[in-house]
Amino acid sequence: MPQKVPISQSKRRLRADAPRQPTQSSKDKGFKPNSTVKGNANALTSTLKSQQRLLDIFSSSFPEILQGDIDEVIQTIKGHLYNRDFAKAFGSEEFLQAYAVRWSPTRALGYQQLLSALFEEELKDALAVPTRENTVGNELGGLSLEDEDRTDASGRARGAGLQILCMGGGAGAELVAFAGALSSWLEKHPTQNKSHSVSDAQASSSKETGNPTLSLKLLDIADWATVTKKLFAGITARPEVSEYASTAVKAGSKSLLESGQLDATFEQADILGLSKEQLATLTRDCGLVTLLFTLNELYTTSIPKTTGMLLMLTKVLPPGALLLVVDSPGSYSKVEIGKEKQDAREKKYPMHWLLDHTLLEAAQGDKREVKWRKIQEQESRWFRLYQDLRYPLVLEDMRYQLHFYRRV
Repeated sequence: MPQKVPISQSKRRLRADAPRQPTQSSKDKGFKPNSTVKGNANALTSTLKSQQRLLDIFSSSFPEILQGDIDEVIQTIKGHLYNRDFAKAFGSEEFLQAYAVRWSPTRALGYQQLLSALFEEELKDALAVPTRENTVGNELGGLSLEDEDRTDASGRARGAGLQILCMGGGAGAELVAFAGALSSWLEKHPTQNKSHSVSDAQASSSKETGNPTLSLKLLDIADWATVTKKLFAGITARPEVSEYASTAVKAGSKSLLESGQLDATFEQADILGLSKEQLATLTRDCGLVTLLFTLNELYTTSIPKTTGMLLMLTKVLPPGALLLVVDSPGSYSKVEIGKEKQDAREKKYPMHWLLDHTLLEAAQGDKREVKWRKIQEQESRWFRLYQDLRYPLVLEDMRYQLHFYRRV
């Protein structure tokens, strides 16, 4: 069974080109993530401030690893990844934290860009905090995914907002990205940023007075519990301010999100080893499932098992649920063709072809019932870092492919 762990606990210039307008695929449709802010100085300033804040969360969450000989650790991790020895690459706490501070920050910024666009389009209604009349018994917020007393008659969590499963999401990029996107969304929709009123007795018994707007389940095969706890603490803690800072600066220092606006749980499990019952539990009331830089690794491990997992996901997800897949562009997986091993030959299939074939064709079954509709496809695009961003390590721009589906 998955192992659950609740999560409630000076710099160099980046070497990156200035942002450029990415080339859109001819198949693009749906929400439009855009890394370039044009013609609006205030929007650019806000974007830089938001992205810098996320980078600061990474750097402040792992000071010890950054102050050590991290370059040597990173080279060791690269060697293990090159040899596809994931047990060694993610086999120690030092390696896990080093991976998180080196590779997760760029992905977190790129994911935040995608999610911010998604929040304004496909998910805007799901993000709205429920009214007080619909949250009786849950005014205090701070909802735990394991708190069975705070559910309605159908078993759905009261006032939990949008529930999301991040498959392969243990390294911190998804957690920080969703937090950043939610923070930006709340700034644009200030009426959703107000806590529900509670009585004095209730307020004195709890520090948390708002309902979670997002509820994340972070699922991964490696033990990322400590990494996710540290990052969650950075998300909900006020940044440190110099004792010599002005009163205005001190007063303006606030956490990225308040306690109760985000609920997150890390669960350690092998995605390809989940039973249908386990997957059904993980996706219960789920509005969004993400596979971010994960699916191609699953295909590389086993195409049949990955196909089976996607078909199970189709069966357990409710209509209207969304699936977001992001991965390296041009990803291919090999399949052996031939009944006898001596006659077998390898054939390569693009990752997106395997994905579309499974969801848009195989999932229909014998009755040929449509199960998924593809909302958007981008075969290749760039997320480029702004030069004014600062971080202790050198980070690179991110190139990716994107595939977005809705369960029907």
